[in-house]
Amino acid sequence: MIAKRAFDVYLRNCGIKRMGKGLGVSLSRALEYGAKKGSFKWDEKTMDEGVVNAVIYSPGQNNPRFRTLGKRSLLEVPLSEIEIASPSS
Repeated sequence: MIAKRAFDVYLRNCGIKRMGKGLGVSLSRALEYGAKKGSFKWDEKTMDEGVVNAVIYSPGQNNPRFRTLGKRSLLEVPLSEIEIASPSS
């Protein structure tokens, strides 16, 4: 899951419609704290674009898996998930 998607789901369930700068900073710090505590892991390759764009996953999950799109937009699907869905050349 892309971190921004996790932020959006959390905020919508709290009744907040937009993530302002202050909320973004707080959520990014919480994400970093959770990663340090081992609650989840993130893909280091995706950290170059910032915490909001990082791909996060459960500690026991090693490989990306193909899932249906569901309520996500295509922009919310991690590239690693798109790569396994694409036919190899």
